[in-house]
This record gives sequence, C-alpha cells and structure tokens, in this order.
Amino acid sequence: MLLLLLLLLLLLLLLLSPAAVPTAPQNVELRFDDLLSSFDSVGRTLNTTANITWDLPLDPNGVLTGFTLTVMENDTGTVTTSESVEGSSTSAEFSVSVSPYTFYVASVVAFTSEGSSSVSISDPELSPEAGKSYIRSFAC
Repeated sequence: MLLLLLLLLLLLLLLLSPAAVPTAPQNVELRFDDLLSSFDSVGRTLNTTANITWDLPLDPNGVLTGFTLTVMENDTGTVTTSESVEGSSTSAEFSVSVSPYTFYVASVVAFTSEGSSSVSISDPELSPEAGKSYIRSFAC
C-alpha cells in the first residue's frame, strides 16, 4: 500500500512539474537519395532529396512542439537548407541543392514550450553523384 502511494505521489509530481527545455535528440542520420539526383542547368549543384532521421530526446521535459533541421557543408558550416517539423516526428525528407563530392552533416534541435535543446549533429555524408545509381542499377 505504501509503495502504491509513493508511486502515485511520484506520478503526480511528474504531471505537475513545469515544462523545461528538452535534452538533445539522439542518433541523427543524414542520407541523400541519389536515385532522384540531377545537376542544375549550370552543372555546379546537385538537386537531390535529403532524408534525416533521429531518435527523440531521452528527457523531453514536457510536450515536444517540434524540431529544427539543418543541412550544412561539413567543412565550412555553410547552411544548405533549414526546415521546421512540428510535433514529435522522428524523420523528415525535403529537397536540397548540394555540391557534388562534398561532405554534409545534418543538425537537429528539439523544442518544448520552454525552449530548445542543444544541437545534435549527424556523421558526415557524401553528396551523391548524379546518375550513379541509375547506371549501377542497369549494369550487368
């Protein structure tokens, strides 16, 4: 009986505790879809699809209201694109223009009503070669 009372008290404290900033999202991964890649008319940038996945913060500290996702060059930090995702989704896909043969990283920041988490960054991912997968898929 005492254990049940303690558990109820702990649950009540958790429910009545004010929201706080979440901890950082975990296991951020960036992948480019090289099957849908094509060079722009000048041939300097590659239009492709970025797929970003992540795990929810270990301690959301309230209701997660969304995430900010950024794709940037690994060496220079030049931002290619930044998108917002509402709710507690753990993946997103959007079009990006990247330089061929360049490493990119994705960053993810979580939000509650009280503010933002620290940034989580993926391992570097090499931009795809336009048509590489198309040629590979028809090779004998």
